[in-house]
Amino acid sequence: MFEAIRSGETDRLMTLGTTFYRGGNNSAALLCLDHSFRDFNTQTQVLQSYTDSRIITTATALHSYALLIQEIAIIPDPWARGSIQKLFSFFVQSKRICLPRGTFLYGCSQDFLRHPSSDDIAVEVRFFYHLLRSVLRQRVRMLLHAYCDGCLKVRVFDPCEVSVAGRCERADCTRQHKLDHDWFDKRMGFHLYLIDFSNLLQFFGGDRRYLRFVSKLSQVVSTLTTRSEVSGMSDYTMS
Repeated sequence: MFEAIRSGETDRLMTLGTTFYRGGNNSAALLCLDHSFRDFNTQTQVLQSYTDSRIITTATALHSYALLIQEIAIIPDPWARGSIQKLFSFFVQSKRICLPRGTFLYGCSQDFLRHPSSDDIAVEVRFFYHLLRSVLRQRVRMLLHAYCDGCLKVRVFDPCEVSVAGRCERADCTRQHKLDHDWFDKRMGFHLYLIDFSNLLQFFGGDRRYLRFVSKLSQVVSTLTTRSEVSGMSDYTMS
């Protein structure tokens, strides 16, 4: 894990993070996934060049990351949890939260303090609680917005109309030519993740820009589910 973090192996970190999450090792999962999405906000245009499998892998990792952050954000006393203290490198002393210089929360706190400090700081519990929730919500909100914005231009799950009508001879065609069970499950999963991300954005304070889009997606999912029942295709379920 630490080797992948040092070398910045994004794909490996996503795989490790998802594996840790499914195994119940939330601290390791959060550490891996946070590093895997570190530069994601500036790279969303590459989603259009991803394969369908890679988009689903990215969505699965982002979904796990958002749920992990949500879990921390709703804890009423995060300062009293040893695992959170270790993750964010702070400690409690004399009923105050000590943020060592150079740590993530120390850096974020400078925007909230009336008089920024260059030394280690000790803050009130109320200030710490507001700081932690604010920075975590902003972090995930930006990632979800970036992913959803990028996915609005993704066409890799769309059927190739030329192929359906006959034969597609375009060497650079990125749309789907084989409309089988695998294609159906991935397309359904892609839609379901976007719907779920829109719902998560409401928790993390995102705007309502996707509601109309998600309403249309819900109609698509309903149509696909109905067709799957008629054709015998299996329903997609998120793991």
